[in-house]
Amino acid sequence: KGRHGSRRMRPIVALALFCDSVRRERGGSDTIVGVLPDNMNIKETPAILPRLSLYIRLQFDPDVDVNPVSLFLRTPDGEMISLGVLAPEVFDRARRQAKENAKPYAGMIARTEMAPFQVIRPGRIDAIVKTATDEILAGHLTFKLSEESNSSPTEPPPPSSQSRGARKPIVKKLAPSRP
Repeated sequence: KGRHGSRRMRPIVALALFCDSVRRERGGSDTIVGVLPDNMNIKETPAILPRLSLYIRLQFDPDVDVNPVSLFLRTPDGEMISLGVLAPEVFDRARRQAKENAKPYAGMIARTEMAPFQVIRPGRIDAIVKTATDEILAGHLTFKLSEESNSSPTEPPPPSSQSRGARKPIVKKLAPSRP
């Protein structure tokens, strides 16, 4: 049992949302735009999404050092694309603040944007959080070939002439913050 009479949480819990974009607001909050469903229809492969954003919320036991923490995107082929390493000092600050405020867990948020994002083939992509001792599936998105000839709201636009040849997404710098 933990400090508050309930079961202790796992050393780290992670939840990832795939979306169109994440906007950082002036007051420090985030606006998540266009959260994607678990399955996304595409007409053909390769397909280009103008951008794919990822919002990851991490909660962790302030009494456990989970460092180092890295974020990855696993492709349907099993390739691991690094999205970055979260700074240990950010975790240490969150742990310290959680202890000072007698919170049962510490937390932080990481955001990243991949633009353009090319879907090479149908299948599932996974948002993975790796710690020194654990690998956590934080979220996933499955691309399916649409059997319909009509376009659906979740289908990306056809590839543009400007994005030909792009094999890997351009990943903007990982932006961690406190929740």
